[in-house]
Amino acid sequence: MATFNYSRSLVLADLTSGALNIDVTGNGKPSGFLCAGTFASATVKLQQLIGSTYVDLGTETTLTASGGGLFVTPVSSLRIAITGATTGFSVTAIIKPIEL
Repeated sequence: MATFNYSRSLVLADLTSGALNIDVTGNGKPSGFLCAGTFASATVKLQQLIGSTYVDLGTETTLTASGGGLFVTPVSSLRIAITGATTGFSVTAIIKPIEL
């Protein structure tokens, strides 16, 4: 799993059939999820593991274009789920805690 201060640039070649899941360890603090780039029909979501199922954190962390949102979850098992990407997909995803 990646550390919580996470940043990665992704291109279509990193994905399998236009999809990819990246596991990230959360820290339970207010945090930001940001993505920027060319989405090429992709949806990029931040999800949390509840029991044995990953579920979306919410609409602020489900992106189809450059943007981002804030989130708080006590769950430490998070994942960036990418689906539907086509030719031209190139996105940088960032997850960082908000330091107040």
